[in-house]
Amino acid sequence: MSLLDFSAIRASWSLNLRLLKGHLQIWLEALARGDRVSIVRDYLLLYRSGLFDERWYRGQYPDVAGRYVDPLLHYLLSGGQEGRKPDPVFDSRWYLSRNRDVAASGMNPLVHYLRHGAAEGRDPAPGFSARDYLAHYPDVAAAGMEPLQHYLRFGREEGRRFGTPGKAGKWRPAAKPRAPGDDAWTELAQSRKNRPQGAISVDVIVPVYRGWHDTLACLHSVLSSTGKTPHEIVVVDDASPEPRLTRKLRELRDLGLITLLENETNLGFVRSCNRAMNLHPSRDVVLLNSDTVVYGDWLDRLLAHGKAPRVGTVTPFSTNATICSYPVSNGDNPERLELGYAALDRIFASVNRGQSVEIPTGVGFCMFIARELLNEIGMFDELAFGRTGRHHQAL
Repeated sequence: MSLLDFSAIRASWSLNLRLLKGHLQIWLEALARGDRVSIVRDYLLLYRSGLFDERWYRGQYPDVAGRYVDPLLHYLLSGGQEGRKPDPVFDSRWYLSRNRDVAASGMNPLVHYLRHGAAEGRDPAPGFSARDYLAHYPDVAAAGMEPLQHYLRFGREEGRRFGTPGKAGKWRPAAKPRAPGDDAWTELAQSRKNRPQGAISVDVIVPVYRGWHDTLACLHSVLSSTGKTPHEIVVVDDASPEPRLTRKLRELRDLGLITLLENETNLGFVRSCNRAMNLHPSRDVVLLNSDTVVYGDWLDRLLAHGKAPRVGTVTPFSTNATICSYPVSNGDNPERLELGYAALDRIFASVNRGQSVEIPTGVGFCMFIARELLNEIGMFDELAFGRTGRHHQAL
């Protein structure tokens, strides 16, 4: 063997040892910081799915290629949440932005897609409609294969298309809610003085952390709604980092529009809700996220279902409410629809009046909870879910 050959072999062994050392180090760190079984299980799921393209991933992300790390493990532990793509099609950033429940859970986006999202009809990327792919290629549906896996393994080489040409990127986003001007609050305070007074039986609880426009648009929609149910709006300022918003909430309190609870320190969604639900122990409650906009006699309709026998919680439809999302369930629907939200709400109120279906869980963006249920099972578990917080924009 020549000296040159020996040097080449030695260099190769040195590189392989460094790679092995790097892989072992990141695996040891991963197993030390989390659920070992879960990490291994998720790793094997991604590996066997064929949806992680190691060569493509290294080529797209030089910072990963230049380190002695396992690309798949990198994507599983951090790359997915950073919005990196595991292959040329699956869009981690888009999937997380469209499915806020997934982003809030901290689950790797591709792991979620494989375990839940595909079966729930969630799309893996903009322009890739899993339903359209199966409808266009019945042989894939007949084989029972997940559409994205089929496309990457076979469909791409066979020349199949995964989206309708010209469809992707053509939708327009819906208008964002805006805070009303100062005069609007004064007018509301005057108009609400003339409303018939009755015994209050329900608190509308709105935990607030930040978001000037979202929060004030939410409160204005509740205060200007047309329902007849006497209610009290209980706002919980969860140590907001926005002094301007805190000052405005105090102004609304002084106008008599809301009851304001202020947390000295940030308690999170669950503890803030518990504090407010304990304020009036005899009343039913409605939990309302501070970026939710309601319409018409929304509260009357919600309570009409909530007062039915053996009903503990009631959740309406929304543009972003997982299983209660409309028009596409299990995802966010930020697109501008053919008609405005107020008009859509009137249609829902007409065609669905008195109608309901049983669902496996309520969705906290807007949820009626009967006091009888709270008395029976108790408040939210602050130890298990003490820092939980969710935000949805809804009808």
